[in-house]
Amino acid sequence: VPESVWNDSASRNNLAAGGGGQSAIFPRPAWQNGPGFTAGPRRLVPDLALAASAVSNAYLYRHQGTWRTTGGTSAAAPVFASILALLNHY
Repeated sequence: VPESVWNDSASRNNLAAGGGGQSAIFPRPAWQNGPGFTAGPRRLVPDLALAASAVSNAYLYRHQGTWRTTGGTSAAAPVFASILALLNHY
């Protein structure tokens, strides 16, 4: 799966997109310096990301007997918390 920002705004007829960019607040960590990185004093793109598009690779769940799909932080945050719980368990 190629890594790229998702933008479902047109298909949903509202603002629905993800992304990243240079932080306005946080300084750049040491691992974001070196060849291939844009010069600057601030933190660059996020260090990790999870699927969040509700259109192209949505999360499937069952609610009151009906299968539904969702995306965004509301889906990705609990998935990431589950990953951390499994890592802590091991």
